[in-house]
Amino acid sequence: MALLDWATHLLSWLIGEDGATALLGDVREESMRRSNSLGGPGLLRSYHCEVYRSVASALRLRAVECVRCAPWATVFGSYVLVGGVQCASTVAFSYVWPPAAQTTSPLNLLGQFPAVALVAYVAGAFDRAAPFFLGALMLFAALLLITFSREEISTEYRLAFLTVGPLAALIGGTLHRTVGRKP
Repeated sequence: MALLDWATHLLSWLIGEDGATALLGDVREESMRRSNSLGGPGLLRSYHCEVYRSVASALRLRAVECVRCAPWATVFGSYVLVGGVQCASTVAFSYVWPPAAQTTSPLNLLGQFPAVALVAYVAGAFDRAAPFFLGALMLFAALLLITFSREEISTEYRLAFLTVGPLAALIGGTLHRTVGRKP
């Protein structure tokens, strides 16, 4: 029963309290209408299945709405800017600290952390959601590169690649939200 309560709370959060009440009432009426043919345990199982299907549909619709409303131009522009920053920092590290200049060096990624956070901070000035989508895009790109790369990559670099860029984007976006507020 706790799972059903959790599902109904999630449903009311996703579609609003009034919409969830109406939907759950309709589902209960439909279940009562079917009760003659299914009986007690079948009725309860049918009701649970309909509630869970409604939650899945509401989650899918919210995800599609979120993807459609994303500031993709700002996100992709920021991603290209992050790529430029990474190339520039690798060149700069090659003069200052040659061991960190290797492209598969975790130190290189840690050195780029403030620059990525700054790019995300500036992206947050254009749209509040841009840094968080930038972090998701960086995580997705890191997963793709690590999964399909043919060269041997150290575990330290994999962990740094999966965490440093997306974390920097999230920190930059959070900084923009907190520092950019007016009291």
